[in-house]
Amino acid sequence: ATGESNHFSADYRSPGETWSIPRISCHERNYEKCFTELAKRNVALANASRNSAIESLPKVDFDSLF
Repeated sequence: ATGESNHFSADYRSPGETWSIPRISCHERNYEKCFTELAKRNVALANASRNSAIESLPKVDFDSLF
């Protein structure tokens, strides 16, 4: 994945390692299910990523958590 910028380190993947492009719509559905089930148990789930395509979770500022 030459030039990939989806991770915190350019060396995240080993040379020659194979991977597939994420299917965001599937991730969105699963995040929604997790959010709903966790809410039933009074557990919060939020997206603290600084740059994220995920829209199904409430966003929180990463730096505000620390």
